[in-house]
Amino acid sequence: MKYFIKTFGCQMNVADSDFAAGCLESCGYYLADAAQEADVVVVNTCTVRQHAEDRALSYIGTLKNFKKNNPAARIYLMGCVASRLGESLKKRFPHLDGVVPAQEIERFADVVSSPGMTEKKSPAADRNNRAGVPSENCLSVRSSGASEFVTISRGCSNFCSYCIVPYVRGPARHRASAEILDEISSLASKGIGRITLLGQNVNSYSSDGVGFAALINMAASVSGVESIGFLTSHPKDMSDEIIIAAAREPKVRKIFHLPVQSGSDRILALMNRGYTRDGYLSLVAKIRKECPAAAITTDIIVGSPTETESDFMDTFSLAEAARLDGFFAFKYSPREGTASGRLADDVSQSAKEERLARILELQRSLIRSRGGRKIKS
Repeated sequence: MKYFIKTFGCQMNVADSDFAAGCLESCGYYLADAAQEADVVVVNTCTVRQHAEDRALSYIGTLKNFKKNNPAARIYLMGCVASRLGESLKKRFPHLDGVVPAQEIERFADVVSSPGMTEKKSPAADRNNRAGVPSENCLSVRSSGASEFVTISRGCSNFCSYCIVPYVRGPARHRASAEILDEISSLASKGIGRITLLGQNVNSYSSDGVGFAALINMAASVSGVESIGFLTSHPKDMSDEIIIAAAREPKVRKIFHLPVQSGSDRILALMNRGYTRDGYLSLVAKIRKECPAAAITTDIIVGSPTETESDFMDTFSLAEAARLDGFFAFKYSPREGTASGRLADDVSQSAKEERLARILELQRSLIRSRGGRKIKS
């Protein structure tokens, strides 16, 4: 019996797909090279932006003929689109056999269980796993060789006005530090020494008296660990303690991904980001002071509701002044159910596209000014 997983979206989705694959392999399934060769097909979806959701749903639609020609095969949809649209997806796509919302990833093995899959008890059913993350027996599938994501938390409680994540992944839930260190130790014993601590907002991590700065040092001290990275940080939670811990621990990769989203104080307030333009620039200055060789990257949204040319120029000038090492830039996409989604999407598509082109050209210019140096994650 074989399985195939198609993943859309962020690193958290990649980690969720690894978890699902581990559950399937623990039940005796083997990875197929293509969906057409599989007995179980899993589509892991993203809904952060409409384009990502549309791509995932389009792919699910293409599986209709596969199901028609292979009626015994099973197709499951998981991830953020599953959280947002739920069981209504089975009406739209009758060839789906099941839907697993992102915040219920620990139920994956239960949903896909069948007489042929119940001979081995899946660790995914362990209800003591508060964050819904893989236990050791579900770590059989790794997406990146000697490098691996280790989920330290799930969900988010920030409720940025444009972001659907808290609604589809639920509030922030943090794993116990002992569980995280046990997983890292297990990976290191298998020769996987390049670890990335993963969460929607890693620097808000707090569990059993352990904060994120302490977790960085504890993870780096695990025998066999070669390097530690982390994704993603929220600027409002990036404390001096975390900066110092990351800067001074030799095993930490000196890359700070700090999504700014906008350089306009007015737009930042509308976004509910919890910091100002000057606060962000001060944070960048602190990181560069403690760790001059650090690479700092960001995310930027252009065309948010009510964004003016002046607001955009504040973003442009912030990226220029901070001399950021790279950024992902996106056109604003309204998400149903969010605070921003209730506002008029009043920036024209042509203005969004023009601003996106300008900010991406700035990025290319900054890269050229550094001699084309690329960031290694």
